[in-house]
Amino acid sequence: MEVDFLKQAAQEMKPWLSRTRRDFHMHPELGNKEFRTSRIIQDSLSEFGIDFQTYEDSTAVVGLICGAHEGKTVAIRADMDALPIQEENEVPYRSLTPGVMHACGHDAHTAVLLGTACLFSQYREQLHGNIRLLFQPAEETTGGAEKMVTAGCMKNPDTDYVIGLHVSSHPAGTVEVRKGAVYGASDRIDIRVLGKQAHGAHPDTGVDAIAISAQVVTALQNLVSRKISPVDSAVFTIGKILGGAQRNIIADEVQMEATLRTLYPETRIFAKE
Repeated sequence: MEVDFLKQAAQEMKPWLSRTRRDFHMHPELGNKEFRTSRIIQDSLSEFGIDFQTYEDSTAVVGLICGAHEGKTVAIRADMDALPIQEENEVPYRSLTPGVMHACGHDAHTAVLLGTACLFSQYREQLHGNIRLLFQPAEETTGGAEKMVTAGCMKNPDTDYVIGLHVSSHPAGTVEVRKGAVYGASDRIDIRVLGKQAHGAHPDTGVDAIAISAQVVTALQNLVSRKISPVDSAVFTIGKILGGAQRNIIADEVQMEATLRTLYPETRIFAKE
């Protein structure tokens, strides 16, 4: 297939792709609850004449475009779930679901993969190999991809390569490709600091969990800057701290919620330990 021919065909799909993306944006769904999104994907694949499968107790959809000629099987993955965030954008296609929005581009990812499915379904006779379409739930939480793999989404036929798609801040019309990891693994870290409550006038009779927490925050940032090579990559973010009863009481407990992002498995293991 000629590249210019495919680009022209893709350009002609632009109005439909825009409407589809905006529809997903208006109706965001949280992880493992992407029921409407999954139904639209299934209806679209049926319309394109693409075989697909679903799994019990899952919103995942896996399609397969079989080319007329032998070749590799390449999977393309898009995530479907939204985030528990209230949308404040004043646009005609803003979220209609209070407290939920597509803030990470998964509406675009799903629309792009549907467009890819539509495009290549029309040219199976020229296709060498197969294209597997992975519509993944629950990327923002955990377990969406793992459950699909366990259920066999990479089999029959075996998948040779996977392309993981994600929008970024590059200028529109440009694509960045890299073999290996581009985005980091994300681990959720929960920390409890336990102290001993006392009156603020007598701090020596208690153990200040807030003061300890301040030291913990500093120490954890040093973990990245002083224990991990500068040519490696890790990000530790404490996004939420909760503790204390009132202004004149020594706090006996502080809770912290954090994320750890790493590119390489060995770095992930080291940082978590």
